[in-house]
Amino acid sequence: MNQALIKSTPENLLPAEPGAAEAHQLCALHKDAQDGLRRVVALGLYCFYLKSLCKSQNGFGLFLKDHCPELAREKAVSQRAGKHWVPTSSLSAAMQITMLVAKQCGLNMHEAAELSDGGRVLQLPPAELTPPQKKFVQAVFDFTEGKSQRQLLAEARGASKGEEGATAPAREPHGGKTSNIAAVELVQGVIRQMELILSPKGMILARIPDALRDHLLETGIELNNRIREIKKPH
Repeated sequence: MNQALIKSTPENLLPAEPGAAEAHQLCALHKDAQDGLRRVVALGLYCFYLKSLCKSQNGFGLFLKDHCPELAREKAVSQRAGKHWVPTSSLSAAMQITMLVAKQCGLNMHEAAELSDGGRVLQLPPAELTPPQKKFVQAVFDFTEGKSQRQLLAEARGASKGEEGATAPAREPHGGKTSNIAAVELVQGVIRQMELILSPKGMILARIPDALRDHLLETGIELNNRIREIKKPH
């Protein structure tokens, strides 16, 4: 840049160091982000509350189809059962996150929906809550603090897969061991976490954005620790 131009620029026009005003804005934005995530949990709790009022097995899906068609989609269940109406992907994601949060609070979905008044308690001031509701709200806040919706959804889906896997023993592959399956699934999970786009031959077509490097470093450390556990003799 032209040195004369730099010297002629008044000091009061140069960017100032961040101070109290910027700190206030940062804290406000962080609170908005956390409140947004808690509203997602409140949405999921309300969904489970409505679901508990439906008498038929697919009642909630039919309710969405009839009254909130923009929140419903058709899903093929089986050749015999045909198609069912289920929540959209975004609404289903909110419900999955809520199931994880309720589990962390030691509650099933019926208990969580009832205790939270269908998620309403997450939007009320503490003075209007009963002691059990305060405890529940604080547990939700503690668990969601510092996490993104994407992180919680990944945890929820991982927990769901873990429970499914616990009900049926893994089969030994031909010429391999169960530990090899675990290692492959772990690597595949990290690839999905890294958001690499792979060709059918495994060639990388797009790389991870720089913004996720720190997160990947933590993931890599965890991956290394998990692989060490897998390799330990049993």
